[in-house]
Amino acid sequence: MRCLICESLSFKHICKTCQKDFLSPSFFKRKLLGKIPVYSFYKYQEIESLLLTKHTDLGHYIYTILAENSFLPFTKNFEFDTKVCSLSIDDRLYNFK
Repeated sequence: MRCLICESLSFKHICKTCQKDFLSPSFFKRKLLGKIPVYSFYKYQEIESLLLTKHTDLGHYIYTILAENSFLPFTKNFEFDTKVCSLSIDDRLYNFK
C-alpha cells in the first residue's frame, strides 16, 4: 500500500518516516474551569484530516497510529501521585441509554 501522506510504498497506512516527521507529538497542557488539567499531543489543525477518518473503514488504522505515536510515549514518561483517567471525546455518541 502507499503512505497516506507521502504516497511512498509502506506496510502501514502512514510510513515510519512520515510518522516521525509529522506525528511526533508535542505536549500541551491547559486547565478547564481553572482546575481540571487537560493534556493533548497535537494541534487539531495539524491532524484534522486524519481525525476525520474516525467513522470510516480507514479510521481504525489511523487512530491506532496516532495512539502509538502519542499516548504510548506519554504513559512511559509521566507518573502521577493519584489515579488518573484517560477519556476520549467523541462528537457522535451511539447506543447510550
